[in-house]
Formats: sequence, structure tokens, C-alpha cells
Amino acid sequence: MKASDSYRIKLGACAALAVMTLTSGAALAIGVGAPATPLPVLGGLGVGAEARADLAAASPETSAADALAADRAAIRAAPMSSAAWLRIAYIKSRDGRPLDAEALDAIERSYSVAPFGADVTGWRLTFLYDHWGQLTPEIRAEATQEHTTLITFQQPVWNIDSINDPAGRMAATFTHAHALTLQAKNLAKKQ
Repeated sequence: MKASDSYRIKLGACAALAVMTLTSGAALAIGVGAPATPLPVLGGLGVGAEARADLAAASPETSAADALAADRAAIRAAPMSSAAWLRIAYIKSRDGRPLDAEALDAIERSYSVAPFGADVTGWRLTFLYDHWGQLTPEIRAEATQEHTTLITFQQPVWNIDSINDPAGRMAATFTHAHALTLQAKNLAKKQ
């Protein structure tokens, strides 16, 4: 083999690698940036599944069955996504239906995955307080603990007055007041 043949083989391999890299990068960018665009190659990897599930859940034109199917695909792609688990409860209740056993189980799983998930805490607490009368005592305890922990570190990013369920608004108000009392006691101990 001559030196020029070896050079051509190496150059061809580099060109093939460059083409594959650019193609993969473009497909990944499309999958993440435009999740509604179907890409069978990346679909199996779960690329864009979370974004597609968000779009399906938010769209009133999407049926609950289709939104749940999109969300289950997101869970298969990322089973440790607390937002994906919570989305099941949201989808099942978005038409005013009460939370069923599957929705309550999904909320429990969201807490198992991320008890104090920074990306879901505000939304999760608002959703739970809006459905307070339908929650199990265990979920209520987890929500109360999450709310108390949130107050310890920062003010919530939501307004208690926006909670529609009167029992949930009352629970949020009492939890908020209790957490502020605990916070004041902790500050007094430090001084």
C-alpha cells in the first residue's frame, strides 16, 4: 500500500465521520428544538419525548388518551422525571374529572423520584392544593413537608390566593404560616 492510498483511506474515514457527526447533530437539534417533527431514528432514544408530552398535555385539541400515550413515552424515555409522572395526574383531571387511583399513584411516584424537585415544586404544590380534597393522607403529608421545606429556603413562586379549592387554600395558608414560624424559630436559635 502506497502512502497516498493510506492518506486517501484516512481522509475518507474522516469525511465519513464528519458527515455522520453533522447528520446526528442536526437530527438531535431537530428532535429537541422541534419535538413535533417525527424522527424515527431518535424516537427510540426518547429524544424530545418530554417536550412532545408537554405539548400534548397543554393542547386542548389533544385527547386525554393521546396525551397519556405521549406522556407514557416520556416516562419510558426518562422514568426519573417527576414532571412526567405529575403530568399523568394533570391529564386525567384536566376535564374536571376527579383524581383516580392511577393519578394518585403517579403523584406518589413523582414524590419518590423528586421529593423536593426544584423544577416541579411550585407547579406540584399548586396542583395538589387545587385537588386537596381528593388526596390521600400520605400525599397531603408529602405536600405539607414540601411546602414547609420550600419556605425554609425561599418564598414560593405562586400565590396562595390562586388556589381554587377552599380546603386546599386553607391548608396552604396554615402550612405557610407554620413554616414561617419554624423559620423564625430557627433564625432566633442562630442568633
